[in-house]
Amino acid sequence: MWTVRLEATDAEGRVVEMSEIASISRDLKKPTGADFGLKLSEGKAVLERLQTRITQRQVDDASAMSRCCMGCGSRRPIHDYQTRTTQTLFGKTVVRLPRFRCCECQSGRPRFNIRCALDHLLPGRTTPELDNVLAELGARHSFREAARILNLFLPTSGMSNHTAIRSRLGKVADQIEVRDNKAPYRMSRATKGPVSVFIDGTYVRAVPGFQTRHFEVVMGRLEASGRRPSHFATMPNVKTARHQTIRACLRTQGWLPGREIVVFSDGDPSLADAVRHAANSDAVHILDWFHVSMRVQHPRQCC
Repeated sequence: MWTVRLEATDAEGRVVEMSEIASISRDLKKPTGADFGLKLSEGKAVLERLQTRITQRQVDDASAMSRCCMGCGSRRPIHDYQTRTTQTLFGKTVVRLPRFRCCECQSGRPRFNIRCALDHLLPGRTTPELDNVLAELGARHSFREAARILNLFLPTSGMSNHTAIRSRLGKVADQIEVRDNKAPYRMSRATKGPVSVFIDGTYVRAVPGFQTRHFEVVMGRLEASGRRPSHFATMPNVKTARHQTIRACLRTQGWLPGREIVVFSDGDPSLADAVRHAANSDAVHILDWFHVSMRVQHPRQCC
């Protein structure tokens, strides 16, 4: 029989807390292959309990350090305790946090401090490591398959589903885009001048059994100085939204937020609005020469 214990020591190496995590036993009289080493369920249980004890100890130590008043150095009284639930790579943890009253030297301030350092460190109530693993699995597998793999091998307690993986993958992608836009490499390669977007839409007859008889296909061409033109096409009922496709194509042309965009179309305001929504900024809308000539052709024929 084996007993897994966790010891917490202070800066001087003295044991300040000891807790039992798990007990593992094996029948050595009639052993089988399944009895060799740790089982998956046992390993997941040990990791989850370790994570729970370690996180609570971290919160206790941080609370003890922040209890002293910044003004006079005295220990502030505890008003009450609150709980915070955080999703980690090794399971869901619920920690107990104290809420301190303000010191008497801090007159004119609220009676108690409701700010929590854990909310500042983990604003989304998830650890960065969990977000990175979810994004990695979501990028390489379908969202449902990624959730199944995560719940199979890690003590997630069924917290990860395909919806959570999709949303966290999008959050990580947004963070990467923000860092990439501010990178010196991107800034040095950003060319001056506007990005020209030539966009148009058409209706295509659908196959029998589709929701509608016709559906719209929007196509475009993007040009920027010093770069090869790029193209895109979008249609309804696809996983990638129209504005996401246009935004990705803008980035291939070296576009950065704040750079001017000029849209050439047949005059349909929805096409220009799609580009504005993708760039999250205003864009100059111009009626291209072909559609201008088409509009003046009919009056010319009437004359």
